[in-house]
Amino acid sequence: MEGAAIIEPIKIGGFWAKVTDESQALAYQQLCGAWVGARNHIQINTAFDEQTQAETLVHEVVHAILAVYLEGVPVEEAFLAPFAQGLFQVIGDNPHLIERVWAMAEGGRDVNGVKDTASVGEKD
Repeated sequence: MEGAAIIEPIKIGGFWAKVTDESQALAYQQLCGAWVGARNHIQINTAFDEQTQAETLVHEVVHAILAVYLEGVPVEEAFLAPFAQGLFQVIGDNPHLIERVWAMAEGGRDVNGVKDTASVGEKD
């Protein structure tokens, strides 16, 4: 449904970005998605298949991250597009990665029976 939230808002830097279905507006522009920085808004064209929507979401999140952390620095789509596609592939092919990164960041939280002892200063 046009304008409906696709997922809960995403926090990027200190900002919350809403993610909505904007299929009609994006189809008119022949786009899969868009980052509207002035409104902290990620728009997704849900007329595409789920994989395309997911990859587009990652692509637009990368746009948002760069807009927040590199404010005013121009970023070429020729860099961003393959970077976002590679990030999508790595996350998709390694579902354990995100959970493990957070476990390490939290100081060795036990994940799937594996204690990250290196991050808490212990040795085997």
